Amino acid sequence: MTRPLALLALALASGCASAPRDRVHERAVGYAHPEPDPACRGTVRQCLALSGLEQVVVKVGVNREGRVAFLDVLTPDLTPAAALEIRRALEGCVWKPAVGPDGERIEGTLTLAIQR
Repeated sequence: MTRPLALLALALASGCASAPRDRVHERAVGYAHPEPDPACRGTVRQCLALSGLEQVVVKVGVNREGRVAFLDVLTPDLTPAAALEIRRALEGCVWKPAVGPDGERIEGTLTLAIQR
């Protein structure tokens, strides 16, 4: 029983090794979304801990220069002071802007769910 499986695995491996390489040239994703520096999540988590929140979901707009253009707190409903603290935490982050299909920087949005 294990012999047929071994032969099948060998056949699959040899087929993959001999696959024509010219079919691999597919176009990459049309554009890239903006993304925060990984250290940003730690900063926002600290803000959540200080506010007593477990999770926040935000929609962030990032301009071509990599700065927060707008921020909407989707959940939960926050006091204006708590929303301002979340905004300050995210504005203090380093952001990679979105990239268009030609490689140029463009404005973009991203929805983040950040947990404490």
